[in-house]
Amino acid sequence: MSFSVVKLVDPLNPTIVTGGLVPRGAYNAGTAYVVGDSVSYNGSSYVCILASTGNLPTNTTYWQVLANKGDTGATGATGATGATGAGVPTGGTTGQVLIKNSNTDYDTSWSSSGGGGGSALTIKDEGVSLDTAVTSVDFVGAGVTATNVGHAITVTIPDGGAGKEPTITAGTTSQYWRGDKSWQTLDKTAVGLGNVDNTSDATKNAASVTLTNKTLDNTNTITVKDANLTIQDDLDTTKQAKFQASGITTGTTRTYTLPDRSDTLVDLGSTQTLTSKTLTSPVLNTGVSGTAVDTDGTLAANSDTILASQKATKTYADTKTAKSTLTTKGDIYVATGASTPARLGVGADNTILTADSSQTSGVKWGAVPSDPLLGIILKQQYK
Repeated sequence: MSFSVVKLVDPLNPTIVTGGLVPRGAYNAGTAYVVGDSVSYNGSSYVCILASTGNLPTNTTYWQVLANKGDTGATGATGATGATGAGVPTGGTTGQVLIKNSNTDYDTSWSSSGGGGGSALTIKDEGVSLDTAVTSVDFVGAGVTATNVGHAITVTIPDGGAGKEPTITAGTTSQYWRGDKSWQTLDKTAVGLGNVDNTSDATKNAASVTLTNKTLDNTNTITVKDANLTIQDDLDTTKQAKFQASGITTGTTRTYTLPDRSDTLVDLGSTQTLTSKTLTSPVLNTGVSGTAVDTDGTLAANSDTILASQKATKTYADTKTAKSTLTTKGDIYVATGASTPARLGVGADNTILTADSSQTSGVKWGAVPSDPLLGIILKQQYK
């Protein structure tokens, strides 16, 4: 079946609708319409003459009027009054609320809120398991009052919002609602763990952290790489000291015991005064100096705790008679003058050394005296 839609006022422009009209109800902008679909819109009916989605029926490119909305008719006569409805009683005053008196349908009545323009909530024991009459009511809130009569509780909340909590705005998943009615970040400080870091255990083992007021567990061995150990001055952090263990033999552990006193470390290149130290088998490869070394070539000092230097000893020895002066067995040293030693050769057998000022050395070898007694004495003495 097919028919043509023709505008009677405008110039004739018939549209062939194959298959007849298809009622689609009220127009919907989200529906896809095809030719032949009819809709209602603002009291008028339209037929689709070109496939359309989202184009209003008043768009004549896609729609053709089937029937325009008619004029409003005259008001009809007033009908008869109906029967009184059940359930909602008549009457009541401003501020009252409707309450249910029992389990019976439509057993309702208007109830006053207690004055003050507020709203009232009344709870009765009908349908509620209350073994005894209510004797006390406890409600918290500024301006909130409560009364009880028998098995009924009436709570009155004043209007105006006085004493009511404001609406809580939304926070984030990492916040909590604090007692001062504000959103705060939930972190270690909030729960009283200000000295605990917030990193996971896996991250702690790999991350660099600053330990403050911590005592390291002394039941375990702590190993620190020398490249990672730095000691810095507490006032000037640019003053730093590092330790280097590269000079230790591979596979060897060296132990350094600290002395039982406060002192200053001295490096190999610095000068240090040793006090009350005992050197066992010392090897001195360079010069020795100091007040304990005497460099005076006269060796005039007389001390058991000062050593003469090599040069001082040689200088002193050079001033003495050389042993090469004595050349023969029995030679002796004699003085020819002040500090002037000389050699006196051995005398002949059975001769004695006697003083003789005429000699250069002041002595000479001579024959034993002829006095029999003296000769016997001397011979016995020098045997």
